[in-house]
Amino acid sequence: MAQEHVQVFASGGKGLGQRVLTCRGALTMETLASLRLALQAENSPALIIELSGVSHMDSAGLGLLVHLHASCQRTGRRLALAGLNERIRKLLDVTGISQVLTLYTTRADAEQAFS
Repeated sequence: MAQEHVQVFASGGKGLGQRVLTCRGALTMETLASLRLALQAENSPALIIELSGVSHMDSAGLGLLVHLHASCQRTGRRLALAGLNERIRKLLDVTGISQVLTLYTTRADAEQAFS
């Protein structure tokens, strides 16, 4: 059975040049299309991906975040992930990706750090 696309809501952050993409649903190979589209439209200097509404993530979701990280580094943009649940945090820890990505407990923490 096909899963629904992840829902992505874009908004401005508290600081100048900040954008926040708030995701809801599962980040899996079957559901990533809407997040990919939202990311293609983003060019803000500071991007925060808020994941508190994400139930789980598979390797495709993880790969998309790693690709986004590399893209942001190449273009001089800042990237942070915020609001990770225990399951996603564990996935990032086990794969070693948590050592590469910038992670914050909450969106507010990320916005403050990027101000």
